[in-house]
Amino acid sequence: MIGNGAIRRYPENKSSIIAMRQIIATGGRKVRFFMLISEGGHFTRVQKNSILVENMKRNKGTVRCDIDGKPLVVYRSQAGVIKPPNGAEIDHIVPRHQGGYNWFDNARVVNWQTNGARAAAGEPFPEPSTDFLRTKHRLGCSRKGLYQGCLHAMCVHLASSPRLAIIACETSWEHDRFSFQSRFYTDGTISFSRGNETLVGALRKNNSPRLSDYPEKDALDYLAQADKPIVQAAQEGIFPYLFLGFEEQEKRRLFGSKRNITAQPVVTTAFWSEGDELYSPDDEASFVAHGGEYIQELCLPKEELAELLYDDYDLEDDELAFAEGLFRLKLQGGTRLDAKALAPYAPYVGTEGYDYLLAALGDFGLTVMP
Repeated sequence: MIGNGAIRRYPENKSSIIAMRQIIATGGRKVRFFMLISEGGHFTRVQKNSILVENMKRNKGTVRCDIDGKPLVVYRSQAGVIKPPNGAEIDHIVPRHQGGYNWFDNARVVNWQTNGARAAAGEPFPEPSTDFLRTKHRLGCSRKGLYQGCLHAMCVHLASSPRLAIIACETSWEHDRFSFQSRFYTDGTISFSRGNETLVGALRKNNSPRLSDYPEKDALDYLAQADKPIVQAAQEGIFPYLFLGFEEQEKRRLFGSKRNITAQPVVTTAFWSEGDELYSPDDEASFVAHGGEYIQELCLPKEELAELLYDDYDLEDDELAFAEGLFRLKLQGGTRLDAKALAPYAPYVGTEGYDYLLAALGDFGLTVMP
């Protein structure tokens, strides 16, 4: 069983079953990895890292599109920087909505625009009434629960980053700001005030039909019912991380629009806190459909979230202990990390992944003490 109670399913094609049996027979550490295979499932972090690594091996160290061979980049959200049109994503060859498995045989590397448009063609997107931006709905999450979920997710991400270096840049925590690219085709940023008294978040689901509302739509529309300090926090700390732009030709191809578009913050849903409650202009169903799946996961009880995170990153025992230690330290408000805690990562010293870990720990508000 997984965190949401769904039964894990396995591939029915003969070659996949044989490959799975071979690895299990050899006692390899990938047994749990193969337990994640599911019809219509999303690729896990470990799967994504492995697929990108194999792509680079085939292409002499460069990530390239498996359709046209053009170079792609693994993207990190940065303030004021437009998401590149050649950002790499993993695509299901047989789409998820047609029962495609998250298996190597069914994976290819493409740019995010191709992947998002293709996925959008087969996924239903419930829409509220046209005046939904003039309303607000309480979400089934709490501010405190989401904050702790974000901390937990970042700790697990840091613990795995030396091993999964190629995708390490996809999640970051800078000061009081948590940015991520989830397996649900979603980019998001959440800003927490000092003392964690308030938060505001914005999400962009890269296969949402709401993308075609831009450039006429203003991202601030999604915060029309929020208080002024929340709006200001979003303008300063969130929207600069969600800039997007399409070339005219590409926008027409993807969304059938003939409008010019300029670089601007582009989001497909947003949310904010009032006390310990979270609100959005979207009701729960539309919030999830337009980018809120990962937020919903982060608000799960600690044990359920831990299971999802550990499976997603396929944590080894030393990594799990490191992640749990970091999480306890952050919950206690600690700022100093004993250098001995990094001992399990000695084999990675001098690698890109280890350098990322050290830098990211500093961004996370931790100082490594000798």
